[in-house]
Amino acid sequence: MSTIKNVITIQLTPENHLTWKSQILKVFRANSFEGYLDGNTPCPPRQIPSTSGTLIPNPFFSTWMLIDQNLAAALFSTISAPLLPYVLNLESCCEIWQTIGKRLQSSNRSRILQIKNDLNFISMANKTMQQYLTEIKQNVDALTVTGYNLNSEDIIMYTLNGLPASYQGFKTAIRTNPDSVEHSASAVSGSSSDWVLDTGATSHITNDPNQLLMSQPYNGSQQIQVGNGQSLPISHTGQGLLPTPKRKLSLSPLLHVPQASHNLLSVHRLTYDNDCSVSFTPHGYHIKDAKTNRSILSGLCRDGLYSVPIKTSPSSHALVTTISSSTWHSRLGHPHSVVLSRIASSYPSLQISVTTSICYFCQTAKSHRLPFVRSISHCTSPFQVVVSDVWGPSPILSLNGYRFYVLFVDEFSCFSWVYPMVTKAEVFSKFILFKSMVEKQFATTIKIFRSDGGGEYTSTQFQHFLSTNGILHQFSCPHTPQQNGLAERKHLHIIETARTLLIQAHLPTSFWIESVLIAVYLINRLPSPITKYISPFQCLYNKSPSYSHLKVFGCLCFPWLQPIVPHKFAPKSSACVFI
Repeated sequence: MSTIKNVITIQLTPENHLTWKSQILKVFRANSFEGYLDGNTPCPPRQIPSTSGTLIPNPFFSTWMLIDQNLAAALFSTISAPLLPYVLNLESCCEIWQTIGKRLQSSNRSRILQIKNDLNFISMANKTMQQYLTEIKQNVDALTVTGYNLNSEDIIMYTLNGLPASYQGFKTAIRTNPDSVEHSASAVSGSSSDWVLDTGATSHITNDPNQLLMSQPYNGSQQIQVGNGQSLPISHTGQGLLPTPKRKLSLSPLLHVPQASHNLLSVHRLTYDNDCSVSFTPHGYHIKDAKTNRSILSGLCRDGLYSVPIKTSPSSHALVTTISSSTWHSRLGHPHSVVLSRIASSYPSLQISVTTSICYFCQTAKSHRLPFVRSISHCTSPFQVVVSDVWGPSPILSLNGYRFYVLFVDEFSCFSWVYPMVTKAEVFSKFILFKSMVEKQFATTIKIFRSDGGGEYTSTQFQHFLSTNGILHQFSCPHTPQQNGLAERKHLHIIETARTLLIQAHLPTSFWIESVLIAVYLINRLPSPITKYISPFQCLYNKSPSYSHLKVFGCLCFPWLQPIVPHKFAPKSSACVFI
């Protein structure tokens, strides 16, 4: 529980009590400590009678007190400074929990009343429609955090009440419309593959299942009501993309309604999710970028409908059924775009949609000077030359106490091995392990061992071992790391990839050794220009690597915990971070 601040992302304030409470309960339940919060695990007596009748210290009391005080300290670390004075004088974890609940329960009711009052008096005034709707959504979201959920009709009422007199006709039409306002669909005969702009819908609707990305069956009871009173069932939910000449617009959520006569675009969701604006005239519409005010798309009004003519083609369907290149770029540890293109062409079953885009994490993690000049000499067999170097000390101590790692690279295949170390003195023992692995797993021996002149490589013990085993030791010249360029470039590649993975996953830097090991695993399986775009794995093992098992470093995962749960009613899984 000492790392609870790495799991609980917020500090307790009067405004976020329910969110904080939910996160705390999940963490305590996952570690079987919930009884210390609710009092179901009471404090045992300080002393118990012995067999002779005298009182002796109770060992269970000391254990309970140690756990309870650690949990209390963990709770304190998640409470904001203004609330700490109210609980600092409390002794047990249960007292802290109950005091917070009693104190913030009344403030939570006050918060609900305040937000509802703000919604009653909210007004569009001089705001744009997008700014006005965003302000309403922020208040509704804040109300949801308190545990109070508004129904759709209440949200519509608050929205209409704040509109100025110029929207009177629109307000009257909405209030007198017998159809469902939440999903207003045009009752027009016939079917169309075009998209129709709809100001009354809160979700995008399509009758074409090929438009959905990451489609999931819809198990709810809600239906779509159209103008003739008919209710249409929702088949699937997902996301989609609307291709335009300027850029692709995100459609989320996208509902698949097979019986819908038209594909409907929710104007609110379209503008909110894509940071754009939509303006209407009696003859047509304009969609513009909200930041640059540049036109994204424009069209004409036909038969009373503002339609977006999109021609359906196999390529557009493939666009919404393939995984984006940015997702695979993250899965593979942020490789170069050329490498990603090679994988896409070599493994068509992965359905990688290769597009040119700038990765924010690569820009923040991979900025560096030009690389060293590479050597033109090449090996002819694996382990003919093994290059080694030590990286460290790390400015951050890893969770297992490591500050260094030693790197071994086979110059023929560029395959890498990394061994974490507490100190540099472990280099010799790690080399013995590496040498044994090479001889047992690959039935060969190391011919040449290349390193710098560091003391960990020039010790008498190391030199005697190399000469006894017939291994030629080559050194780089003093102050000339370029002569050991393969190891230097490999360090650069590993650390850049590891740093990128940490930034992407928002993990503490104490997980640096885990990200390094994952980076090496991925680099060994990525095509490289050094090996003519054949992965080091394939060069060494003479078979192609598999990518289907890869997951994004730091993503949410739910491992199966059945074998280690304390009892049969314990949860079989828990939300974890994949590393």
